[in-house]
Amino acid sequence: MARGTLAAHAEDLFALFQSNDRVHEYNDNCADVRDLEVVSQHSKITWARSPRFGPFKARDFVTVVSYTTLADGTLAVVNRPVNHAAAPATKDYVRAEILIATNMMRANAHDPRKTDFVTVAHVNPGGVADSTLGANVVNMLCAQAPLKLLQALERAANS
Repeated sequence: MARGTLAAHAEDLFALFQSNDRVHEYNDNCADVRDLEVVSQHSKITWARSPRFGPFKARDFVTVVSYTTLADGTLAVVNRPVNHAAAPATKDYVRAEILIATNMMRANAHDPRKTDFVTVAHVNPGGVADSTLGANVVNMLCAQAPLKLLQALERAANS
């Protein structure tokens, strides 16, 4: 989890999540991402893979991603795990599961050019990452990744 106020407009940040074209600019943990199916105007199913981390094989994920605007104007992106025929598990990757991930953004009350941003993710990495060594590596990544994400999102939204 990470929370911060970013020097970027909420709508620009929200737009980054709606297209796969710029994910490489803000998410080091996503080496590849492809849309598998458009479910509705506000939801799609995606397949993504992480890079290899040290001795750990690359992971892949299949999620349904939903985009919405809440009653108070908060923009939300929510990911949940799903299975899809176009992305069966393979030996090329360890199938991991994003149990829940959300990115919430709202214009800052004092400066609408800035965004109050919250990101939360709960991931089951699967495979040997479930070991003690794996847990140590995953915990290190979990401590660093959210802050890096906020910093990179701010840069990407302003470029």
